Parts: sequence; structure tokens; C-alpha cells
Amino acid sequence: MKSKLLIVEDDRNDIKLLTQKLKNEPYELFIAETGENVLNMLEDHDIDLVILDILLPEIDGFEICRRIRKHEKYAQVPVLFYTTICTTDEKIIGLKMGVSDFLSKSADERELLLRIQNLLQAKKNN
Repeated sequence: MKSKLLIVEDDRNDIKLLTQKLKNEPYELFIAETGENVLNMLEDHDIDLVILDILLPEIDGFEICRRIRKHEKYAQVPVLFYTTICTTDEKIIGLKMGVSDFLSKSADERELLLRIQNLLQAKKNN
């Protein structure tokens, strides 16, 4: 059975690049271009991992992560911040919100795939 990944990204070029990187992997991909419907998508599709940009319109990635962690049903879903901003300040804020991991959008594709695999494996082991 394929793991279900929710990509939360507002930039269509970044969505295209990320889906290209993941197309040959055993994942079923779901896309949300805003944070408004993330919790509904988690409910509707039984998501295994959220790949989340920080810079989003209306609701930023920090707030989305906080809402996921606050919701008892989704608190254990891994959240990977995949973003252009990866300063220490952003990492600390994200860690306080409960993010599982960080990765810069400029990172190597192999690192992205390994981090996703590791987060999914850790979820299965819990």
C-alpha cells in the first residue's frame, strides 16, 4: 500500500518540481495550495506525512503545523518543513510548533527521499 503524502505549497513551479522528484516513489500525492483545507485533507485521505512550506498565503506553515499538532487525531502525523527559509530562528520556531524535520528546497533529491522514508518509518514504529 502506498504512503499518502500531503504537499502544502502555493507555488505551482515548486509543486511541479516536488511531484517530479516523487513520481517514481511508492507514494500517493495530494496537493493543497493553501492552509485552509489541510485538516480536512488529513481527514479525507488518511495522510501519512505532510510536506509543508512555511511561506504560504493567509495561514503560514508554522500555524498549520501548530493546528496539526493541536488536533489529537493528527498529532502523530510527521510534518516536514520543505522551504526556502531555513534559518536557525525558523527552525527553532518550527521545533516549538512540533515540526518533525526541516529541509531546504535547494537540497539534493536523495536527501529529500531519505528524510521522507525516515519519517514514514518512524511513524510506523510508533
